[in-house]
Amino acid sequence: MSSPSASPGGSTGSPCNPDNERQVVVALTDQGRALRGQAGCLGDALLEASGQSPAHLGAMNRDMRKLRDALYAQLSDWSAPS
Repeated sequence: MSSPSASPGGSTGSPCNPDNERQVVVALTDQGRALRGQAGCLGDALLEASGQSPAHLGAMNRDMRKLRDALYAQLSDWSAPS
């Protein structure tokens, strides 16, 4: 089906994926493509802004997961996300 999907509020105006009508096909405008080129890589920007090395951030991530798992272990009704 290539017609727009309908919602309780009406049509979205965006075409559905013909192979899966639960998906809506979107595309960038010319202005959006220009902004994407200016945006750069978010991961690189976040790493630079943190002032930390990738190794240090990885170690912090592991430590936070250990802390999370220890806290979840103390709560009978909760389990750590996988």
